[in-house]
Amino acid sequence: MESDSFMNQVYIALSKPIQSRCADLTILFQKGTLRDLQAVFPVLIDNIFGPQGTLSWDLRTITATVKSHDFHTLQQFFSPCGPFFQLIYGLLKDSYIKYDFSPAFLPMKVKQMLESSHVHPFYVDLIPVNSQNKQITSLLLNPFDYYMFHFAYYLINPFHQRSGLTLQSSWSTVYYILCCDYVLHFLPTTVGALILPVIHYSGKNPVQHYQQQVARPPARVSKLLKTNLFGEAANEFPVILQPLEKHPRSEIWRSETILTVFLDMWLNNDQISHPIESNFNITLAKKPLHFNELPAGEYIRIIR
Repeated sequence: MESDSFMNQVYIALSKPIQSRCADLTILFQKGTLRDLQAVFPVLIDNIFGPQGTLSWDLRTITATVKSHDFHTLQQFFSPCGPFFQLIYGLLKDSYIKYDFSPAFLPMKVKQMLESSHVHPFYVDLIPVNSQNKQITSLLLNPFDYYMFHFAYYLINPFHQRSGLTLQSSWSTVYYILCCDYVLHFLPTTVGALILPVIHYSGKNPVQHYQQQVARPPARVSKLLKTNLFGEAANEFPVILQPLEKHPRSEIWRSETILTVFLDMWLNNDQISHPIESNFNITLAKKPLHFNELPAGEYIRIIR
C-alpha cells in the first residue's frame, strides 16, 4: 500500500507545472525507499523523454530566453550533481538494479554489431544471454546507463524533432546545455581530475572477475625432498589471486558510457529510414506526437 501511495504521489507531481514538478519530485526522491525509487525510475524516464512518441518534458524546446524560470529549474534538476542524478546514484548502491532498453531504439549499425561475433567490449556485459534463439531482446542497463541511452535517443527520436525552432534558439535549449554539461563533467580534460561524486560501483562486470596477481617469494624447499612433491614450479614465484579492494573501472565507466553512447547513437543515426516498431516501456498512456522526418538544427549543432 505504501508503494502504491508513493507512486500516486509521483504521478501527481508529474502532472504539475515544471517548477512545482521538480520541487515535489526532489522531495519524493529523498523520502522514497530504494524499492519505491527502483519501481518509479522507468516511469520517470518515459515521462521525461517520451521514447514511444508520447509527450515529454520538452527539453528540446525550452530556452533561457522564452521560459527562463523553467529553463534554469530543469538545468539544475538534471545537472550532473542535481536531484535526478542523486536519485541515480542512490539506485546504483544496489548493483543488481537493471532496466531493459529496447534494441528498437538503437541505430541499425549498432544492432548489427550486437548481433555479430564482434561485439564492442562496452556492450558485452549489457546483453542478456538467450541460449535458445541467441536473439538480443534488450540491453540490461544500470540506472546511469539507462538514463544516458534515453537521453541520447531523445535527440534522434523522429517523434521529437523540432525543425520549427530557429537555429539560434535551438543552441540554447535545456537539452543542448545539458549535453555540454555532461560532456564537460563526465569527460574531464584535466589529467587526474575526478568525476564527482566519487562512487565505487561494482555493477560494470562483477568485481570478482577482476583480480590482482601478487608475487610471493618462493618457499625454501629442502633438497632432500623430491621436487615433484611441491610441483614442477616450486622454484618459481607462485601467483596468488586476490580480489581487488577497488573496482578497476570505478573511475572511468561513466566517461566510457557518455563517450560510447553519444557516439554510437548520434553518429550512426538512421531513425528516419528505420522507424520505431517496438511498444517497449510504455508506462503512461498519452496522445502520440506526429512523426517528423526533418532533423532539427540542434541535432546538427550537437553533432558538430
